[in-house]
Amino acid sequence: MTAPSSSFAAPRLADILAPDRNSFGMLRLLAALAVVVSHSVHLAGAPESAEPLAAATGFSLGEHAVHVFFTISGVLIAASLMRSATTLDYLRARALRLLPGLAVCVALTALVAGPLLSNLPLLQYVRDTGVWRYIALSFGLVTANAPLPGVFTHNPVPDIVNLPLWTLKYETMCYLGLILLGAAGVMRSAKLATVALAPLLLAWVAVAAFPEQLHAGPTLLSFLRLSFSFGLGTLAYAWRDKLPLHWFGVAGALFVMALALGTRFQLPADQVFVAYTTLWAASLPAGWLAAATRKNDLSYGVYIYDWVIAQSLMHLFPHLSQPVLLGATLALLMPVAALSWFLIEKPALSWKARPAKSAEASERLRLALRQEAPAEQAALEPAGPIIPVFPDEGPARDRFARISSGRQAAPAEQISTPHSVPLPTTEGTLEPTGLQAAILLPADLAVA
Repeated sequence: MTAPSSSFAAPRLADILAPDRNSFGMLRLLAALAVVVSHSVHLAGAPESAEPLAAATGFSLGEHAVHVFFTISGVLIAASLMRSATTLDYLRARALRLLPGLAVCVALTALVAGPLLSNLPLLQYVRDTGVWRYIALSFGLVTANAPLPGVFTHNPVPDIVNLPLWTLKYETMCYLGLILLGAAGVMRSAKLATVALAPLLLAWVAVAAFPEQLHAGPTLLSFLRLSFSFGLGTLAYAWRDKLPLHWFGVAGALFVMALALGTRFQLPADQVFVAYTTLWAASLPAGWLAAATRKNDLSYGVYIYDWVIAQSLMHLFPHLSQPVLLGATLALLMPVAALSWFLIEKPALSWKARPAKSAEASERLRLALRQEAPAEQAALEPAGPIIPVFPDEGPARDRFARISSGRQAAPAEQISTPHSVPLPTTEGTLEPTGLQAAILLPADLAVA
């Protein structure tokens, strides 16, 4: 990445959107690892107040990390929508990133880990409808609180099998909401995108600032909070050509957050600071680490397997301290995340490239339609004239002689095609234009 020419120069967001010019992959992995750290505090039995950032900022380390995820998604998914030739291509790309890894994780949890960790006999566990209910509700993104029969019932955090899956529902909602913005055409204008996103962003500011007056249920609160971070990312993408990424901006956002601490606007201010800092950090060169995480994205596997592995360790070793639990979880989690990436997620993502050829062809046709020449001529006309060569003998020559002899009575100049191209005689050759040649030449004429 090229360094700015002065201390006051800064890249715009548009300058770093190419995959090899940002560190989004590295930031996703760091955010996933931050979630692991935050969960280890909770799952080891410590109160939520023991989590270092919760008391200071109103959000735990894990919640801040989730805001990083949603901000990055807001940028990259908006870019994906604008690149997609059709809505179906966009949905296909999103489904291939989300669902294959999730399906395997849910299946392994319910059908492999569940029977091994349940306090029920194997046959009783398999026959319990709770197993299939867990699979349906978890894979269907309905809830992350569905229990498995007899699993984790005596843990410090009992019965909850894979809590992090709860955010996937809201991420999917954001994906679908973005389709509506794209269909309305507002994503092609930064000002229109701002107007369209403003009600959503202001709704969270209002609910967070006045919870006593605006009674929102937990589902609505979660949606508004996470969509606020996603919306900030989407808004940043809409203004990508003008949004500078500079440490002055980070300092300014930090100052605003500090002013808002302890006030009604603390939570939204926290998220604005995290969102801008995330984008700025993505513009910084990260060398081999950025390259490695760009090619191999383990963040999703880390995120969806963390809780299950940590809960399993607490089930087997109930008295683990938080540092030991964290170290043991990471030792098991990273290989599992790597297997998920190389065996499930990466092969599934290879299917995203298949519609790309169709999209490229559609783009070529769209450009052809914009040319002054008709679309058919742009598609069919060759660079130079096609000259038919008539053989001295053979079926082509015989057929041509019969056609010519049948029209001897009419003058040659009166016999023309709809495009006013004179029919050839046996004494000469015909040199029509490229499009006319493509339409008029018999199939068995040899073309030079």
